Amino acid sequence: MRRLADVDQQWYFSRDALDHTPSRQDGMSLDVELQRRKEVIENIRSLAFRVKLADEEIDPTSIRARPVITSAATLVHRFYMRRSFADFEARLIAPTALFLASKIEDEQVKLRHIVNSCLDKWERGATPWHPEDERSPYAQQSREHQRWERDIIAVEEIMLDTLCFDMSIPQSYSILREATLGLGEMAAETSARAVAGGVTNGHGKRKSMIDEQMVATTGWVIILQSHFPPLPVLCLPNVLAFTVFAFLVSLLDQISWSEALAAASELGDRFGLDVHFDAEQGAVGANDLKLVQECRQLFIGYMTSFIDASLMTVLPNDSTVPSHYTRRFTAHLVEIVDTHPSKDESGSLAQAPPAAPIVA
Repeated sequence: MRRLADVDQQWYFSRDALDHTPSRQDGMSLDVELQRRKEVIENIRSLAFRVKLADEEIDPTSIRARPVITSAATLVHRFYMRRSFADFEARLIAPTALFLASKIEDEQVKLRHIVNSCLDKWERGATPWHPEDERSPYAQQSREHQRWERDIIAVEEIMLDTLCFDMSIPQSYSILREATLGLGEMAAETSARAVAGGVTNGHGKRKSMIDEQMVATTGWVIILQSHFPPLPVLCLPNVLAFTVFAFLVSLLDQISWSEALAAASELGDRFGLDVHFDAEQGAVGANDLKLVQECRQLFIGYMTSFIDASLMTVLPNDSTVPSHYTRRFTAHLVEIVDTHPSKDESGSLAQAPPAAPIVA
């Protein structure tokens, strides 16, 4: 994996950095800070249900709205790595982050819509503002609306300054979807060749159950859950996307983590990682594989502690380590290469070249 530029590296921290955040220095415990961050992001998602993205009613679980929510969550985690909860009311950070993220992702939400959503959520008796209808009783901006608008604009300036005006947020969900394009067809082709050869995947099955639609739906659920804890500032986005993909393979195909990791490694190049498939060892790739394993441990730790421990109960037992690993997605590509041996300069058949890298 290529080395990150310094401007990008500044947004990724070690696990120990969470013990030295401004909030921790102000006396807040780690558990409380993580819970507060989660609450802010839950409020972002709640507000997203109430606003209009791009002047259309958009379900916050839709493809268009998803990057807005995860970008806003990432902004929150970055912000609180440099600022304290003691100085900034969490209730103001949520709409501010949503407002900024909508602009970052070109799905801009009008500020008055966000403020109306805040009033609906936190000040039910306040009057919303709808200036488009001059005859409406809501045509005039109320004092409560003015106050929220003024406060959000003020916090937006502080947030931009705190984040050095760096609004570049790579999307792990986009990386996951792009890296798995054509996944269903690849699995079907590999399965067809396995059936013809009488080969199974070790569980009496010949076909992976995962395809692009499952990645888009179930993958989003896991990606969203991963943004409640500070994984967006602890794990690189392509590492997080790859880890989620391996989780999906394990979950949907009901195979052990080592087998799922091996299957995911078949597409390692697509995620921009130096992780590859080996029939004897499974997934190989010293440095990048270590990052994936660390991301997995962080994810499991946060999920079991304060997100949704039930997800972990449906994953297969990790104690199963097969003696041999079988490709689930790219066996047919390897066969294509192996059936076209080349000749060396003497005219003799040379050893078949390795499988061509899989690119998106």
